[in-house]
Amino acid sequence: MAMRILWPNLPAQLVPVATEAVGPGFETEFREKFEDVTDEQWADADAVVGGCPPRYIDKLRNCRIFVKYGVGYDDVDIERFGKLGIPVCNVPDYGTREVADHAIALMMTLAKSVA
Repeated sequence: MAMRILWPNLPAQLVPVATEAVGPGFETEFREKFEDVTDEQWADADAVVGGCPPRYIDKLRNCRIFVKYGVGYDDVDIERFGKLGIPVCNVPDYGTREVADHAIALMMTLAKSVA
């Protein structure tokens, strides 16, 4: 049986990118809004990628991992995931180059009025 991966809040234009990143051998489910995910989808997910507001955490029955595609855990209830035995991870390098590029661009704008 293939692992079921749920993206409960992924914009539609990013679905092809996520599908390609996962590769074959997995069942993927994509929703743009948390409210569009059914209780059955929450319960059947082996993995959740993206977000999971606290009100949905208790609906996870088969979940074996939660992945936040971003930096930090400030918006993740890691205690509740921990009590359910679900490991939580993030992507610590997500967006670092883009942030650095933007910071340089802002400095150039202030220093040389580039804008």
